[in-house]
Amino acid sequence: MRAKVFAALCFCCIAFGVQGQDTEAQVAFKQAFYNATTQKMLQNNRQALDLFLELCTKYPQEAGPAHEVARLLGEKSPDLALPFAQKALTLQPHEPWFMYSLIDLLERTNQYASAADLKMKLFEQNRDFEQALEAAEIWIGLNNQKKLNQWVNQFIQQPETQADAIRMELKQYRKISQPKKYLKAVEKLQRRFPENTLVIGSLGEAYELAKQWKQAEFWYRTLAAQHPEDSKVHFALAQVLEKQGLFDSATAALRQGFLQALVPVSYKINVLHSLMEAGAQAERFRNQALEMGQILERLHGGEPATFSTLGDLYLREGRIDTAVLWYRRHLDAAPPNQQVYLQLLRLEFFQREWKQALKTAEKMAELFPANPQAYLYFGLALNKNGQYETALEQLKIGEVYLTASDARNRLLFFREKAIAYAELKQYERAQTEMTRGLDLVGFDADLALLSIYLKFQQSGSQTEIEKALNTFAVKEGETPALRSARWLLQTHNSKTPELKQELIQALNSLGNSESMALEWLGDALLILGEQQAARKAYLKAVEFQPLLIGHLQDKLSSLSEIP
Repeated sequence: MRAKVFAALCFCCIAFGVQGQDTEAQVAFKQAFYNATTQKMLQNNRQALDLFLELCTKYPQEAGPAHEVARLLGEKSPDLALPFAQKALTLQPHEPWFMYSLIDLLERTNQYASAADLKMKLFEQNRDFEQALEAAEIWIGLNNQKKLNQWVNQFIQQPETQADAIRMELKQYRKISQPKKYLKAVEKLQRRFPENTLVIGSLGEAYELAKQWKQAEFWYRTLAAQHPEDSKVHFALAQVLEKQGLFDSATAALRQGFLQALVPVSYKINVLHSLMEAGAQAERFRNQALEMGQILERLHGGEPATFSTLGDLYLREGRIDTAVLWYRRHLDAAPPNQQVYLQLLRLEFFQREWKQALKTAEKMAELFPANPQAYLYFGLALNKNGQYETALEQLKIGEVYLTASDARNRLLFFREKAIAYAELKQYERAQTEMTRGLDLVGFDADLALLSIYLKFQQSGSQTEIEKALNTFAVKEGETPALRSARWLLQTHNSKTPELKQELIQALNSLGNSESMALEWLGDALLILGEQQAARKAYLKAVEFQPLLIGHLQDKLSSLSEIP
């Protein structure tokens, strides 16, 4: 664009001497203009600007210097540039490049009505219909119905511009906030152009806005019969069928829309996301989402744009393994996406795939080095894989990127660091991290359990441990973990057969998810000499997700010879 403008200016300013001998003044002007332009090309714009301003004063009849001043000033001061652009166009009113420059400055100074008028002059001069369309868009934005109606009347009878004129008129109607007035306006247009596709679709939309579902259905069906390949029509038809309670017919319309292979996949993905969101309120939407997702997978399952959406869909359906596969496909084939990484990590942790989670978290931290959640998951995965010192290194890096308001993630950092220190038997440092976390939130169940664990490990006094247990009970109630901790404390004072029997019965009633309760129950049974029962408790605990893992594996190893 700049090169074309420069070439046009050189032509305009030099060509005037072709027909006859240059006067002395003309020769001087051309030399001065050449010098000023050279300065501009050398990027010394301040000096070039001064030279062009001097030329404007010395040769007021020349348009070139004024236009160049406008261009140089326009980069930073559109208001100051505007008079020079207007002067240049006044001197050469039919030069299109001068028109383009002035339009740009008018738009940048919010003088849109004047810009639209000038765009129409460009159209009249060069038959550049794009400029006419842009003028119409401006008048719609300004709600200038008079100007737009004149514009529509000018183009709506011409076959080559009729479709655009109808589109602009409809766009104007859509700004009408009252559905009945909008419907009336579209009906009037439909009487003039009864077969026009845009008008028929807008009539369906107008009836839909007016909540006249039957009439909207009629016009959408009319359009769908004429253009069965247009998925947007089928989706619109599905909506009005839903409003009438015709759910099977709505599903059929959706299916027809998704089966159109040539429709942009992005549009289908948007519709599928809407169905997935609606599925939280009604089972039929969930069923529709699943069916449409399966069609999307069948037709577009090889396109990376669908991978994360299909992952989301199958995750909502509880098909974790399938969701994981789609998320992994996305990360292998599509541009890196932080949200997909986080979603995949959550699922890998849920499935206790510690080694795979470590690979995923490490890759995420490499790709997104300023994302604290990447380091949090990296540290968590390292903890789960027994690499506690490396976990501390990564967690300390990630903390730097936390914002002051991100209390939730900061608490998680404190917890993971406390776990790593505890596994390394650096109990005082673990206690420091826990204290920082509790200072942040007042109470956190996981940190409270870890605190109780440390008190047992450090041979805390019975009074101190009971106090911690009672504090936990006030906040969380008598949980299975709390009951097991009380039994563990009790075994230091009592080893009666009745207590053994009570603990063995409790072991049989606890599920795998009660990992901390099972571990403490195992510790209590071990003190009571019930090694086989203790091993059973540890095995059940490690199947799920204990708060700490390394030390639990050590306990199991010490009992490995127990039959």
